[in-house]
Amino acid sequence: MADMSDDEIITGLLEGGPAEEKALRLMYRNNLPMVIAHISENNGSQEDAEDVFQETVLTFRDQVVAGTFLRRAKISTFLMSIVRRKWYNRLRRSGYNEGYVAEMKHLLEAEQESIPDMADPILMDEELIKKIEQMLLKIGEKCREVLRMRFWDQFAMEKIAEKLGYKNAQIAKNKHFRCIEELRDLLNNDPDLRNTLRDLL
Repeated sequence: MADMSDDEIITGLLEGGPAEEKALRLMYRNNLPMVIAHISENNGSQEDAEDVFQETVLTFRDQVVAGTFLRRAKISTFLMSIVRRKWYNRLRRSGYNEGYVAEMKHLLEAEQESIPDMADPILMDEELIKKIEQMLLKIGEKCREVLRMRFWDQFAMEKIAEKLGYKNAQIAKNKHFRCIEELRDLLNNDPDLRNTLRDLL
């Protein structure tokens, strides 16, 4: 299979159908080996790597289709940045391998200026994270799950639907929208936090 340029991959994702399938296959072929190597070297399995990369590709595709992907880096660089963030999040939540977590936090902070991405909670101040978590306790449990999967785990809507037992991604999107509206109502009472999270919401 012939390679495609970054512009051709983006065009394929936007076009859909066979062009999208070709773009996705090429992203897997060109990037999955690096992802497997990175996660295998950092306390993960090949299955972990395949799962994280699938979520990463869906996140990337969602951003391209929504028009929110900013071209300031090669797609391969962007994908690896998302992979590292997702794997960092998993290890951080599990409390595993503190040395790796500290090293990755430093690297991700250095990347933040050059690798555009959705606002990333893992780079926020610990006190801010606690404040957000306290606010999430004020909304329903299902909304907490949806928002954590979307922003902390960066799951695509397809993955959220699968995890929560929804019939399709559209149902997950509708739930996500309602949860965002509920969160916005709470943020109206906290302008500082609302300004910090404006890019997320």
